[in-house]
Amino acid sequence: MPNSEFYVLQAQGRFAEAEALRFEMLCQSSYQPLAELARKIKGELRYHTMHANYWLKKLGTATEESKARMQQSLNELLPYAVGIFEESEFEPELIKENIFAGEVDLKTKWKDSVTEIISGTELFLSDWATIKPI
Repeated sequence: MPNSEFYVLQAQGRFAEAEALRFEMLCQSSYQPLAELARKIKGELRYHTMHANYWLKKLGTATEESKARMQQSLNELLPYAVGIFEESEFEPELIKENIFAGEVDLKTKWKDSVTEIISGTELFLSDWATIKPI
């Protein structure tokens, strides 16, 4: 996979968005030490997503070259991004105890967020059902 600024921006943005949503969900954890830590980290992650999304919108609406390069990086990186949502063997217990809502819920929130972010550009998303995790 190429290591250009467009790929780095896409990777940073999609991963940061997932982590920001994860920590937002962890703020609701029944395990208070985890919820308190998540509240502290959440603000820093929002800064990273704001920065990445700013550039995604700028480059995703600029020149034909920048849009083409952003589209190519999005198409190639989304299968890797979708692959970060893996359930652990302990997830049912975490959900039952209200410690974490789970990877399925996180993935749904992330897809909704990515869809909204991309809708503010001239880029397009493939149908989520056709994107297979790597």
